Amino acid sequence: MNRRTKIYNLLAALLLCCGMLPAKAQWQTANSKLLYSYDYDLAFDATDTLYASLADQNDKVVVYRYINNTWTKLGSNLSINLGRYTSLTFNSANEPHVAFQDGAVSGKISVMKYSSGSWNVVGGYGFSSNAVTQTTDIIFDNNDTLYVAYKDQSTLRANVMKYNGSGWVQVGSTNFSNGNAWNLSLAADGQDSLYVAYIDKANNDYPTLKKYSNGSWITVATYPVSGNYLQMEADSSGELYIVVAADNDYHSVLKYDGSSLSVLGDSFFRVLNSAGGYYPDIDFDGNNTPYILIEEDEKNTVYNTVLKYTGSEWIQVGAAGLNTVNVGNTHNKLAVNSTGEIYAVCDEDMPVHRYVNQNAWNGSTWSNGSPNSSSNVFIESSTSPGAFTCGDLNVSPGVTLALGSSTVNVNNAIIYYGDSLMGSGTVNIADDVSMWGDTMYLKESSISVASGKTLTTNGRLGVGSDATGTGRIGTVSGTISGDVNVQRYIAGGVRAYRMLGHPFSTDIPLSQLIDDIDITGTGGVDSGFTYSTSNPVSAYWWDVTTADYSVGGTNPGWQAFTNTGDSWGKHDLALVYIRGAKGEGLSPGTYTPSAVTLQVAGELNQGTQVRTLTKGSNTFFAACGNPFASSVQMNTVTRGSNVGSNYYLWDPRSGASGAYVTNAWSLSYSLPMFSAFITTVTANTNNTLSFAETDKTTGDSALFKTTAPADWVELYIYDSTTKWDRLLINFDDNAMDVQDKSDAVKFYNPGLDFYTLSKDNERLAVDVRPYDDGHSIPLGLTAYNRYNTYVIRTGMFNIPAGTKLVLHDKYLNKTKELNAGTEYWFDVTSDSLSQGNKRFEINMVGKPTTGIIAAKEKNAQMQLIPNPAYSHVKVSFDKIEGEAQIKLTSITGQVVYQSITNTQTGSVTIPLQNVPAGIYIVELQGKNARFTEKLIKE
Repeated sequence: MNRRTKIYNLLAALLLCCGMLPAKAQWQTANSKLLYSYDYDLAFDATDTLYASLADQNDKVVVYRYINNTWTKLGSNLSINLGRYTSLTFNSANEPHVAFQDGAVSGKISVMKYSSGSWNVVGGYGFSSNAVTQTTDIIFDNNDTLYVAYKDQSTLRANVMKYNGSGWVQVGSTNFSNGNAWNLSLAADGQDSLYVAYIDKANNDYPTLKKYSNGSWITVATYPVSGNYLQMEADSSGELYIVVAADNDYHSVLKYDGSSLSVLGDSFFRVLNSAGGYYPDIDFDGNNTPYILIEEDEKNTVYNTVLKYTGSEWIQVGAAGLNTVNVGNTHNKLAVNSTGEIYAVCDEDMPVHRYVNQNAWNGSTWSNGSPNSSSNVFIESSTSPGAFTCGDLNVSPGVTLALGSSTVNVNNAIIYYGDSLMGSGTVNIADDVSMWGDTMYLKESSISVASGKTLTTNGRLGVGSDATGTGRIGTVSGTISGDVNVQRYIAGGVRAYRMLGHPFSTDIPLSQLIDDIDITGTGGVDSGFTYSTSNPVSAYWWDVTTADYSVGGTNPGWQAFTNTGDSWGKHDLALVYIRGAKGEGLSPGTYTPSAVTLQVAGELNQGTQVRTLTKGSNTFFAACGNPFASSVQMNTVTRGSNVGSNYYLWDPRSGASGAYVTNAWSLSYSLPMFSAFITTVTANTNNTLSFAETDKTTGDSALFKTTAPADWVELYIYDSTTKWDRLLINFDDNAMDVQDKSDAVKFYNPGLDFYTLSKDNERLAVDVRPYDDGHSIPLGLTAYNRYNTYVIRTGMFNIPAGTKLVLHDKYLNKTKELNAGTEYWFDVTSDSLSQGNKRFEINMVGKPTTGIIAAKEKNAQMQLIPNPAYSHVKVSFDKIEGEAQIKLTSITGQVVYQSITNTQTGSVTIPLQNVPAGIYIVELQGKNARFTEKLIKE
């Protein structure tokens, strides 16, 4: 059969008339008794009209033509008696020709031609010497010469004949194969050289290719794997391909290069663990892309699967298993039009299967109208097509899918050879989808998966990141199966540590980073690190079991990675020094660090991620990485009751080499993908953070948001070029002037610290306190010998109506009212009074308007910080009248500590170094209140 006559624009009504029903993954089916046959053929003439040759219910050879949504029998029966093994083709005059085993002439081969309204025999009935068996194949070459190949039923050997205008003559010798020629197939190449392929039963069942040359059939190639069945076709350029079903239950496609057969793509591949198969078929689209139809998948009880070659591998087209029952030892036929619309047909009352027509986006219009969930779309322009829905999403090489802000719904497959996605839109996985081709990198854009659906990445999904933006994995209600490549762009110009967290469901080795940056450490190259003369440690993990923040404790908890093969744990923080691109910063001398892009790969965390924050014996700090390949909105994360009110981030672009900045969980903040943070936890119960898929958000927050919620004030300190630090003040009448659980203590920064001081003299980065007219908030500034001109600048700013805040520079005796956008410039010099804890304060002036801050009497209160405690516990209290007694009592009634204080608001620290571990009762007794609270000593 000549496959060079391609399908171009076959009407969809072909199947609609037969009661077509939509099926999963872009395959549509039609059942028709018209196509009942042991074996039949399909072909399209030059006017894109579909023809079917077949043996009907009475085993008579007939041909049907599809015109105007109707199947019409073309002329009369071609055979009088039993007819089998039909093969259909067209000449240059567009006249159909059919070869078949003719029962009326003892099973010999006959060829009929349709012209002038009737079927006419070509060269006489039954022109073969003997009866034929198994297969026939008929083709025209480019010179319009008609050839037919058949197997002699007596000798089981191959024969080829041609019609010379008056009769049939043998091409080469009769019965030219060495033995049983199983499953003959005929083709002509681009120079009209004639080839025949078959399974050579006399040579280990090897696929064998013969060429007609100088009057003889010569073997030009074999392939040394035993086969069951094969089909050969030539593409439009005359290249020869053979699809083989092998004895080892695998299938392969062999391409002839003029001297030998080589495997196209996978050396041997299976379709869903296929257990053999009969009569595979091959065809090509308008770009000469090969497609194959393979019959059986007995292990999974599905049958007939279509694959296509992407240029490097074979991928499944639509769902595997077009049929759910075994169609048996039959001939299967495949036809593909120039735009990739596919027709697959099986014998024995099986339906015609149609894979929906391609719809190409050319930059202004869709070639086949607006696509729908069954459309096989091709993106051939980087101009945005806007929102659309499709079955297969194909993106051509060199083309970018420009999403804009739109959503693209994909229902079957993504075959991606383009550049990274553009725009902030979303690719929504609306059904089970597999990915093929090159890696598709999301840039600024996101991907989401619908509930109950699975995206199978095959390692071809990437979350891209560069100077223009970072992609993300959006809400995953279903499942992402397979590895995802995740990138994080780090701008140049700054040599600093970064606190990193990866988004994968298992630990990954630190070595995943060394392709992108240099990591040094003890042991040097012997431990997998980059060579350096002194092997300084540049990567750490945080160990809560060694961290010691007790009085006099010196271990901050950072543990060096000892080998690049060490695990970077799921949800864990890694502190990594980024010097710039590989090779930079390893030797003395100044340089400007280049931008780098980190890339790691693994299976993503999906669904709600619960991080248990284990409390250490000597610390209430705990670390956590962003668990998602997306930014996370921190104020929607669910916290256990023993998790603190604030968290700490490392901002590498603050100061000369980075600085800690602190934020309250209650404030809006988008935590960037691939980053991590530190928070506090006071007990090993109610100590979890739960990150839900709905906590994912778009974009990354600058540190920090400038739109202020009620009663929050943000103060920055800069010099002319650098942001050095930041603090937050929140007015809340339920808080205390002393350190309480709503406050965040100030971490020490390497360059400059800016903070408030609580009434009990704690340095605070987040200070939650009552507004108190006529009182002041002390500010601290430590510039660590960095003498310079600085500015205090307000960020987000929202204070109670009727009040104002006045910055007082006591060193210069200057005041300035603070408002949104206020700046106050000053100098820090070698004079110790130009910095420290006594230069600045903020005066609170005016009474709040009723209803802004609740006007009510404040109740007395007490807090224990921390609890459980190890080396000490602070008892913070407020509104305790008169002399107050503080007492610590064991559960057996033994008083182990007591103290007297006379202040209304304050704190007392109880030393616990010599107190045995156990449960104690803290009692605070004043004139107007008495409190007792259980304390756990660890």
